[in-house]
Amino acid sequence: MRKESSGTGRGDPSAAHAGCGHLLHPDPGKPGKGRGVGGSAGTARGLEVSARETALRPGPSVSWRDAAVGRLARNLSTARLIHSLNVEELARALAARWGADAERASRAGLVHDCAKGLSLAQMKGLALAGGLRPDRGMRDSRALLHAPVGAYLARRDYGVDDPAMLDAIRWHTTGRASMAVLEKIIYLADMIEPGRPAFEGLAVLRAAVWDDLDAAMLLALRGTAEYVKKRRNPLHSDTLEALRWLETPIARPSRRRLNHARTHRDRPLRRPNAGR
Repeated sequence: MRKESSGTGRGDPSAAHAGCGHLLHPDPGKPGKGRGVGGSAGTARGLEVSARETALRPGPSVSWRDAAVGRLARNLSTARLIHSLNVEELARALAARWGADAERASRAGLVHDCAKGLSLAQMKGLALAGGLRPDRGMRDSRALLHAPVGAYLARRDYGVDDPAMLDAIRWHTTGRASMAVLEKIIYLADMIEPGRPAFEGLAVLRAAVWDDLDAAMLLALRGTAEYVKKRRNPLHSDTLEALRWLETPIARPSRRRLNHARTHRDRPLRRPNAGR
């Protein structure tokens, strides 16, 4: 089982959750080469061109999502754009399942990889410009550094100023101790979206996310740790802390209360007279 920190993909399109059956699937033959949705080159190119045109015509009629997709289309490969759209929709479905804010989840999912098209040198430059202080293990890894740099770009270029959304983007590669519900949702949606190539344990993980979010996180983190170990790479300290947190034998009701509190932290304040 692998997480983005490994620098490899994952996922089995045929095993998508029934509620997300219309998610986009990249052509697994030539990822990132302009191949289309469901194997049609023209469809994906049309999506990309349409998004770019939308971004070039900003105005009152252009939604945040249209503008965001337009910017992503200019900065990411077609395969990465499709991945982002898949994560967006799966994150929305998981948020509905676990009582988190669906709009926050979908927006964070859409732009979670906004820095992925950059080189390591570019990421380091933006980390410096943004006052970020990645540790050495993260600073020297493009696969890890794109997460904090992505949170920085999400605020600067995409207008995301919600702390819960920015945290979800920031921690979507390593995880961390005391993860909020939204953070878990983005981490897992990124790992299991239907366009990911298959890996060992994927079917079990895809089932687990709908039954027990913490159990799914534990499965995902353990799989990542095992994969990193096999490659003889060090496990990032944030991932290790996330594992220790989830493996700590605490009373189940206590964890439910923590998740409940963090879920409500993720929710927007209701407008006065809402629903009246």
